[in-house]
Amino acid sequence: MGKQILHLRRCVGHQGFLQLQDVRRCQVFTNLANSLNTVGRFVEALDYWERALEIRSRFGMALGNLGCGLEEYARSLSDPGHKVLFLKFAHTNLAAATGADAEYEGDCDSAKNFFKARMARIEKNVPRLNEISLHPHSMGRSEAEQSYRSWCLRNRLFLNPLNDLGDLSIANNDVLMMPPFSRRLEHPRF
Repeated sequence: MGKQILHLRRCVGHQGFLQLQDVRRCQVFTNLANSLNTVGRFVEALDYWERALEIRSRFGMALGNLGCGLEEYARSLSDPGHKVLFLKFAHTNLAAATGADAEYEGDCDSAKNFFKARMARIEKNVPRLNEISLHPHSMGRSEAEQSYRSWCLRNRLFLNPLNDLGDLSIANNDVLMMPPFSRRLEHPRF
């Protein structure tokens, strides 16, 4: 997998990469993202899926694999509220990947079926998925604080996994902390 990542990175960094057709660049970005996700580097993979979707917003393989990556990320989270939000975003991307307007090269039935199965699993495990909404959260009192928090969100600087879902006001604070480590102290026996 390391060699594949190395060669795909070289491809992206090559001076001729921008001359490739849009579809080919989307494929390279998606394959690089998938490889990074496979080795546990979801946040870095997210950037490459997004780059593919900036070129072609309906690129089915990027949408579907992003959805699968978000579902896997959700499994690693301890906060149940965060898990549900990740699964909602995963479902949205998987639905887009299986939609009639999703763009694929060649035969896509097996990919769409795979993405539909992942959607069904999310629907089974998260009842009332469509009722989950993201209401706006306070970005601070002063204009300066709001501006600063917006900048932090855009640059994914908060220590908050929800940062990885996008520029959402719900992610505008740090929530990652070390779990408490405590143990009972025993009196020494003399």
